[in-house]
Amino acid sequence: VDPYDVPYSARAGLSEALDLIQLWAADDRFAASRLVFVTRGVSDGTIEGVAAAPLWGLVRSALTEYPGRFAIADIAEASDTDWRPVLAALIAGG
Repeated sequence: VDPYDVPYSARAGLSEALDLIQLWAADDRFAASRLVFVTRGVSDGTIEGVAAAPLWGLVRSALTEYPGRFAIADIAEASDTDWRPVLAALIAGG
């Protein structure tokens, strides 16, 4: 698969994410947990980011049905920042 095939990458990513969201939401073991999606380059407009951008809409839709169960964060493509504290804050509800 061509890594620059944005439509294919977007569809494949959305399909996998939708499956995961549906499984997560249906499993009572995860009722008190938050699933965090991390994208890279959406805010920078990179090719990988453009392919991942539709995930933001999917996760926002899931949040309307399951408030607090999901989160999403974008990391700049060129970022050398340690994003683990940001991820920990998302998981904790920050």
